[in-house]
Amino acid sequence: MNKNLQELGWNDESPIMDAFVEPMDTWADMSQLIGSENYPAGEVKNISYFCGPMQGGIPPHSETETPERALQLVTDISQNSFKKYAEAWWPQFDEHCVVDRFYRANIDPSERYVQSTKGSTQYRLPGYQSGFSNLYLAGDWTLNGLNAGCVEAATISGKIVGNVLSGNPPLKDVWGYGDPADDLAP
Repeated sequence: MNKNLQELGWNDESPIMDAFVEPMDTWADMSQLIGSENYPAGEVKNISYFCGPMQGGIPPHSETETPERALQLVTDISQNSFKKYAEAWWPQFDEHCVVDRFYRANIDPSERYVQSTKGSTQYRLPGYQSGFSNLYLAGDWTLNGLNAGCVEAATISGKIVGNVLSGNPPLKDVWGYGDPADDLAP
């Protein structure tokens, strides 16, 4: 947008907000990325990301129109949510503030979020047992003691792999490591 948060009427620190009204229930101020964008200097003063859960499973390959339909669905939902709630965050907002918009529907299997459903821990891969020599896995989707989709689980996973590779940090200092419910021992 061509206004910063204060000019839009936001009177607090840079936000990351979750658990708002679905389907677009998350908002994050990503203005730190302005310098990475390809706009004339000073044209963009705010970048905000809005996202939410994408309903439905992974369609069969034969449904070739799925990407186009999914993108249109995301575009429609985004525009409707934005019209309905933008002024709740930004009292000084108007449509002329918008410089550009980008829509994306994450529907490919590699883009789907790893859930932490009952009984699914057995399918998580330990970072030190990828099945390949010299390949270690780290991320919130690995077997890490927390086994949930969050930055904390990704950090634990990275620490476990760090220990395997270098001995640091010591495993006793990795929160969640060695939980009796999980077999994490390298």
